[in-house]
Parts: sequence; C-alpha cells; structure tokens
Amino acid sequence: MKNVSYVAIPGLTYTNEITKEIMYSSCHQVATKICNLYGITLEILSSKRRYRNVVLPRQIYCYMCKKYVMPRPTLKLIGNFINVNHATVIHSITTVENLMSTDTEFSLIMKSIDKKFKQSNI
Repeated sequence: MKNVSYVAIPGLTYTNEITKEIMYSSCHQVATKICNLYGITLEILSSKRRYRNVVLPRQIYCYMCKKYVMPRPTLKLIGNFINVNHATVIHSITTVENLMSTDTEFSLIMKSIDKKFKQSNI
C-alpha cells in the first residue's frame, strides 16, 4: 500500500505531492513580493551574495514564509527555494525576530511589510 500523508483542511484532502506544490508556489509568491519591495530579482535573492541589501530581504523572506505560508512548509523547503540550508533559515528567522524586538525602525518596516502581506492574502 502506498504511504500518503494528508493536510487537515476541512472538506479537502491533499496528497503529499500536491501539498508540496502548494507550499512551493506560496514560497514563490512570498519571494516575489519581498523582491518587489526591495527592488531585487529572484536570482539575486537566491544567490550566495552576503551584501546587507541582499541578506536582509533573504532573512525577511524566511521569516514571512514561516509566518504566512499554509500549510507550513518545512525549513528545508523554505531554504531550497533560495539555495540555503535549514540552519540558515533558522538563523534568518531568529535574526528577524531579534531585530524586531530591539530595533524600532526595523520593527516599523516589518509592520508595514506585514500589513502588505495581509492585504494581498498570501
């Protein structure tokens, strides 16, 4: 018998493959939105560049994927989209959370981004 996992959404049943496609598509939408906000391309977001103007959007992407993508993607899937491993995703999420709690300017920026995400229903 084939092993199939399901996502608990009332009235709907998704197989593991369909669920991965939905999560990947949602991660793509998050990445596109972050790229548009910061004026960079998806290529640059997923590059190995360590410039602050690339690292910060990449970290925000990881944070927003964890927060908004449903069903919740694995850290590995979030990282695969931008060519980083799960440990980097964890570090990115932690960094954004720390910056939001210590830097008021960054916190305001994140609230603005958060508002845009809520309006676009990602």
